[in-house]
Amino acid sequence: MAEAEALSRKVIWAYAQPAMPLAVLTIPFYVILPAYYIEVFGVSASVMGFALIALRLFDGITDPVAGFLSDRTRTRFGRRKPWIIAGTPMVLAGVVMLFAPPADADATHFLIWSAVMTVGWTMVIVPYAAWGAELSDIYHQRTRIVGAREATILIGTLAAILLPEMVTSITQSRATGVSSIAWAVGILLPITIWLCLRQVPDRLPARRDDHHGLDAGSGGGWRIIAQNRHFRRLIAAYLVNGLANGLPVSLFILFVTYALRAPELAGPLLIAYFLAGLLSVPVWMRLSRRWEKHHAWSRAMMFSCAIFIFTPVAVWLGDPMIFAVICTLSGLALGADLSLPASIQADVIDADTAAGGGERAGLYFALWSIASKFAGALSAGPALIALGALGFDASLPQQTTTVVIALTALYSVVPVILKLGAIRLMWTFTLGQGEQQRLRDTIAAARA
Repeated sequence: MAEAEALSRKVIWAYAQPAMPLAVLTIPFYVILPAYYIEVFGVSASVMGFALIALRLFDGITDPVAGFLSDRTRTRFGRRKPWIIAGTPMVLAGVVMLFAPPADADATHFLIWSAVMTVGWTMVIVPYAAWGAELSDIYHQRTRIVGAREATILIGTLAAILLPEMVTSITQSRATGVSSIAWAVGILLPITIWLCLRQVPDRLPARRDDHHGLDAGSGGGWRIIAQNRHFRRLIAAYLVNGLANGLPVSLFILFVTYALRAPELAGPLLIAYFLAGLLSVPVWMRLSRRWEKHHAWSRAMMFSCAIFIFTPVAVWLGDPMIFAVICTLSGLALGADLSLPASIQADVIDADTAAGGGERAGLYFALWSIASKFAGALSAGPALIALGALGFDASLPQQTTTVVIALTALYSVVPVILKLGAIRLMWTFTLGQGEQQRLRDTIAAARA
């Protein structure tokens, strides 16, 4: 515990820095790339939807493997750092080939290089997230660690939106604008990872036999996870809320272009949304100390629903300024969506450790990563397939009324319904600060 209490701001922010270039592989990947390949390279919306689903099914295999193996890794550098080092070159290769594609790029190119990038991303992000959960045993300090990481992700997301807009306006070339993301990541990712690896400790578990329940061919480890009621409720809420967030994220450019008919505002609206999210992170961190993390997150989702339900009004009135207000206000809830669930996840892992599961944050965050990726794909993929089946055609400047109604419903109404389900799951969540401290005392006693 003393080591956790001594964790300095310098170490926390050194840990958070790689999240900035890694942010390109989350929301911008779903916002920018699908629309870019649909509009520039002629990939159909349905084919793009199936490609996204296939990638996430592939992740369902790679993520648990990465988490399981990184939990069992023993080197003099730690157990998380070697995986981050090994995965970084694959991430860089995938980003360059996806964001700076050749002129004849097609759906196959997108699928192959997305697979390369996602394997590398898995090798980096799963150990990286688990590493963050292990830096501290203290309830509120975990929120500060996750908050720093997620704030850095939002900075990277804003940069990934601003940079191509600026480069495109200067060069008058959309391809040059999108490819600028690849070169920025190529420079920043190695530098930030080197600083993180150099300054942040990577500790080994207290015992070498911590993984007795995870032996190959044994279901013991998985059974303990399945019996973790806190984890079951949290991962269900996270998945449902991820679906709710994934729909508007993946459909944003198409919605602004074809429902609002204001494509020139896509960049500024995204900036307003993510900037509001960035500014709200410290607010939700403070509120989580007052309300408990799960209640603060639930209230943030309630606020988001109350704002987002007015989106069809903006379409009906044809007023992008109303939608700009909706984007900004709903963005205030984003800070909670990003910073609080992962902090709660670190507390949930304590319940597994106290029950005899060992220190296996890697496996837990692998399942967390799968839920996040599946949410993105299961929202984006079926939505794009549905739009394609209804007659969506990116080559047409104006879509049919049926397509516009479906696009608006998928973008705004369905997410609100999903968020209400996530709120119901989390409002009665029982692992608060007092319970987490009891779990830490149990773990300390077992180690002693």
